[in-house]
Amino acid sequence: MFKHQSKIDSLCFPETLNKMIVINAPSFFPTIWNLIKRWVDPRTTDKIEIYSSRSKWEKRLKELVHDDQLLSDYGGTGPSFDEVSLSRNEDEMVIREEMELIRIKSSSVKRIVLNHEERLDLITYKKAAVGADILVSREEKSQNIIAIAEVQSASLSESLQETKSHAKHIVARNIKGPGIIHIKVQPIERNTSSHDYLLLVGNVKRRYSIFS
Repeated sequence: MFKHQSKIDSLCFPETLNKMIVINAPSFFPTIWNLIKRWVDPRTTDKIEIYSSRSKWEKRLKELVHDDQLLSDYGGTGPSFDEVSLSRNEDEMVIREEMELIRIKSSSVKRIVLNHEERLDLITYKKAAVGADILVSREEKSQNIIAIAEVQSASLSESLQETKSHAKHIVARNIKGPGIIHIKVQPIERNTSSHDYLLLVGNVKRRYSIFS
């Protein structure tokens, strides 16, 4: 069935992929890929390259992308991913970002360290069918709860029904350092899908400024 559907897709839909480079693949992945690609159109598999070794994928990326257009994280002379992300942040006061993609399957914990000159805003972006509870506290003071938030599921979020953008939820603002901020995320519903995720973003700003 999968092979038949793949054939229909390749005939009815135009190809848009030029080249896909998969990097940092687990050593066992090539074996799995050899099984999967039997059901994928050869014209597509010919465009996919898989690498486990950094030296090999870095060399290949430089063959495909100019050095100044390749992020420094991938061996180029361009800016780092963090620098690019920070330059696109809507808040000009942000000095660094802490981001993590969290699967809403079971309880997950994220820790953010703040120094005495920093403060933190916590935001989530989500487009999933399940909701999540978020508990924010100071790790060194387990009873010091900073914020408790409930991020609604996509089916309950009016903003998602009206637009196709990811739902944005402000969890907490102006959490002042120093300290270790403990963020616990857990699903509201049981038996959630492994495909439900939320993006947790911590915007770290300078604590002492004329805008504080």
